[in-house]
Amino acid sequence: MTGNMKKRILILNTGFIKKDYLQNLIDTCVANGIDYKVLEKDEYSPAAAEQFDFVISDCNFIQGVCNVFHAHTVLQKLKTLKFLPLRIYYYFSHLKSIRKTCENYTNSGEKSRWVCVSDTLKRDFVENYNILPERVIVAYPGFYQTVNNDDKEFAEYDYNRPFVVGMDARGFVNKGGYFLLGALRRFRRRNPEAKILAKFIYPKYKTNLALRLYVKLFRLENMVEFLGVQSDMDKFYDGIDCFISTSILESFGRVVVEAMYAKKPVIAGSNVGASEIIAKNNSGFVFSARENTAANLAEKIEEVYKSYNTLKPVVDRAYEQSKSFTWDNFCSAVIQGLYGTNK
Repeated sequence: MTGNMKKRILILNTGFIKKDYLQNLIDTCVANGIDYKVLEKDEYSPAAAEQFDFVISDCNFIQGVCNVFHAHTVLQKLKTLKFLPLRIYYYFSHLKSIRKTCENYTNSGEKSRWVCVSDTLKRDFVENYNILPERVIVAYPGFYQTVNNDDKEFAEYDYNRPFVVGMDARGFVNKGGYFLLGALRRFRRRNPEAKILAKFIYPKYKTNLALRLYVKLFRLENMVEFLGVQSDMDKFYDGIDCFISTSILESFGRVVVEAMYAKKPVIAGSNVGASEIIAKNNSGFVFSARENTAANLAEKIEEVYKSYNTLKPVVDRAYEQSKSFTWDNFCSAVIQGLYGTNK
C-alpha cells in the first residue's frame, strides 16, 4: 500500500453494494488506478483475501474486512429504552450476541476498517465497542436523483389552506410517529385558528388498532392521513409543505436528503444522523429528541409554519447541499479513507 506497490481491493457483492453502488465502487477503483475483483459472499474465504489490500463488504460483518454499516448497534438501541424492566429483558435476551460482537471487534485484525454513514453512527461504534476512531471512515450515503430540480421554484405557503407536513413512518414507533401525533395535539392547542394536516407513509394503519384508537381518542381524524407505499416519492414531496424525521434512532435517514432535494423545508430530530448535515450548513431545522420530544417538535413545526414564506434561502442551501449525496461521492470517501487519496 506504499511506494510503487499496486493497490488492490476485493469487493464482496453483498447488501447495499449489490443493491445500490457496485458500479460506482468499480468506477472509483478504476479512476484511482486500483485493481479490483468482485466476489459473491459465498465465494469468499480469508485465503482469497490475502492478495488484496482491503476487502469491502456491506451489511455482513466479517473479521479483517472493511465493513460498511448503516444501522446502530444493539447496545445503542438498548440505551433508547426508557422502561427499566424492558431494558433488562432486552439486554439479557441479546447478551450472547453482544458478547460475540464485542469479541469480533476486539480480534478484528489489522486490515479491519469500518465505514459508518454518519458521525452519529461512528460515535456509537467507537463508544460501545471500543473501536479505534482512526479505523472508522465516515461516508454519507447516496440517493437516486431521478429528476433535475434546478429550475424548480420554492412554493410559498397559502395560509388559507392546511399546512401539510409529511413523514415516512414505516415502522411507526421507531420512526417517531407518536411523537408527531403528540406534536400535532400541542400545535392545535397553541394555534387554534391554524389548519394542519400530517401525511404519514404507513401502510399498516388499518391493522394497527392501538394507533387507530389513539387517533380517535385525541380527535385527530381530520389532522392525519395515512398512505400506502409510495411508488413515486417525488409526487409525495410535491404534496407536502414540510418533511419531518423524528426517529428514535436513525443512523442517517436518506429521506431527509431526498426532501431537501425536493426543495422542501426539513425538520429532523437530534437522534437522526442526517441532523448533523443540517446543523453544519444551517439547511433546515433540528430539535432535541432526547427529552420532551413531542413538545420540542411542536415548537419547530410552529416556527416553520409562521416563517414559511421567508425560508427560501434555507431551502436553497439544503438543495445545493443535497446534490452532493451521490453514490460516487460515497465510494470516493471510502477509498480516500482506506488509502488517504482519491480522485
